[in-house]
Amino acid sequence: MVSISNKSTHPKIGVLFFFFLGLFLCSTAFQTHAVYNPRNSTSEEFAFTELGRWAGEEGVYALDVTIDDDIAYVCTGDFVAILDVSDLTDPSLLGKFNQFGSYQGVIPWPKHVLAFGDFIFVVAYWHDLIYCWTNKIMVLDVSDPSNPLFVLEFNVQRLIYDICLIDNFLYVASSGVFNIFSVADVSSTYLLGNFSAEGFYPAAIGIHGSFAFLGSYANGYLVLDISNPSNPFMVKNCTDFSITRIHFEESITYTLTKPTGYGSSGRNLTVFNLTDSYDLEEINRFYVSEENWDFIFSEGYIYMKTYSFDFRVLNATNLYHLEFVYQSSEEELDAQGFSIIGNDFYLAAGAEGLIIYEVNYPPITIALNQSAFLIFIVGVFAFLIFLKRKRR
Repeated sequence: MVSISNKSTHPKIGVLFFFFLGLFLCSTAFQTHAVYNPRNSTSEEFAFTELGRWAGEEGVYALDVTIDDDIAYVCTGDFVAILDVSDLTDPSLLGKFNQFGSYQGVIPWPKHVLAFGDFIFVVAYWHDLIYCWTNKIMVLDVSDPSNPLFVLEFNVQRLIYDICLIDNFLYVASSGVFNIFSVADVSSTYLLGNFSAEGFYPAAIGIHGSFAFLGSYANGYLVLDISNPSNPFMVKNCTDFSITRIHFEESITYTLTKPTGYGSSGRNLTVFNLTDSYDLEEINRFYVSEENWDFIFSEGYIYMKTYSFDFRVLNATNLYHLEFVYQSSEEELDAQGFSIIGNDFYLAAGAEGLIIYEVNYPPITIALNQSAFLIFIVGVFAFLIFLKRKRR
């Protein structure tokens, strides 16, 4: 009796093993390729539908936009506009700030803005006779959107290439220096630590955990340990390729890369898997031309800006199959800067002001792993045979 029981148990265990293995692999395949897209449309085409626009006043030239809840902060050539965008079809002006001072008779242009609670950080730039293109960062209190107030400013006396706010730290990449500012008390923002490397000019910042990735146009990239923000130190110097822009989505790293050297050409959207905290393992590489210089990531799609101020959209829902699904033209719009929240796309469109679009995401196509599917089918078939024999 014992031997008969053992013989019948092994096939049962094998059948159940293949059934659950196939189920697990299929589930993994679904999780790997499925990307959540809000308000999916039945349309098969990726497209934009204009909802509304704010043209402002004569001479307004929108350079950048940042969204915080129902408020849009728009950098123009003369001022920062604060808009109510709770009604996307009819954005309205709440207030504006234009007290940027004057340097050798030149009024700085606000070109980039970041929101941080009741404050915004504005990067303004101008041209002087000593530092050429120079930047300063201004901090404004926008708790009352109709009356933005100046809080403080600091001048790094260098051209700022990238800036980001995470938790209570402001990270600034400028010519030859990477600065970390403490913004725990915004009204008393101060320089906490910095890092400089001779011959290396950080042009892009990516923060992941306690590491800062500093990309450059021609000198590769650096990784700094910033666990102690007052004393950042280098843990990796890679010159295999340069990273000009970088974005993290958990352990997946999206980058614009190019060969090192100022005379080199060619640019790729390269996707990496982040291993061992700061090592990059390439997953896929997609040529995007030298024109593309900046991007944002949202819901599995990459929105890319070009030097000619048009933009392209790359479908990255399947990391192993990247493809462009949208290409604008100069005649169509002027993409100076943009932000996206879910399906709502906010475009700083130069002389056209702020334009708000709704993005149509096509239904998700799930690429099911064929091997997993085959194992699953075999497991189901075997399980059905097992049940049929058991009933006998």
